[in-house]
Amino acid sequence: LEESQSELEVISTFSEVTVEAGDNIMFPLVIWNKGDADTVTLLTVPVLPENWDASFIADDLEIASIHIGADESESIQLIVDPPSSVSTGTYSMVVKIESDDGSQHELEYTIEVTGSYQLALSLSTLYTSGQIGDTVSYTARVTNGGETAVTSVYVEATVPDDWEATVTPKRVDILEPKDTTTFTVVVSIPSDTEAGDYLVTMQAFSDQLESEDSDVRITAQASNTWGYIGIGIALVAVAGAVLLFKRFKRR
Repeated sequence: LEESQSELEVISTFSEVTVEAGDNIMFPLVIWNKGDADTVTLLTVPVLPENWDASFIADDLEIASIHIGADESESIQLIVDPPSSVSTGTYSMVVKIESDDGSQHELEYTIEVTGSYQLALSLSTLYTSGQIGDTVSYTARVTNGGETAVTSVYVEATVPDDWEATVTPKRVDILEPKDTTTFTVVVSIPSDTEAGDYLVTMQAFSDQLESEDSDVRITAQASNTWGYIGIGIALVAVAGAVLLFKRFKRR
């Protein structure tokens, strides 16, 4: 008499995948017991990159083994979680599927991790005002919200014609994931500017990507100098009138 045995066949949709850093990976698997005996199948990941996590999911539950009847199949998912700080590069992983009577399969996977980039710009104010011929200043904060460092980070200001803007520092060589850097922006309002509202458009750039732009509304106000001159003239006129009044009164 021959003893009944299981015979496993494993179907994997793909063995190579490219993902962005910070993303998890799902590998669909189908395990088919082609034998004439039920089996309890053990699921392990003997080769996994350092600090990565892997889990097998069936019916929304994490499992380490699964019962498969003779000539039946089960669908499961292998979820792989690289750490958020994973470096770009190519990684290898081995999955082992083994029945309780010795039938086994090994699957090899190649995972390529590419950069994950996100650049955000926030301004200390969206509205400010200054006198014509003077300067206004505010700050621009740039945050790397991605999972990979960005390089050569700088901020540009698009100003009205004949206006000038100075940004310091001019450039930040590298901005690590989740880090923030601050730039100071000084905008000069030309002396021949007409009073009114003007827009300055700000945007952050790096070697890898650019942020969305953001506007600052600047109200150019007339200088108070002429107001002071007018007050002085008025005071002189009042003083002259008083002197004349006193002279006529004496007569």
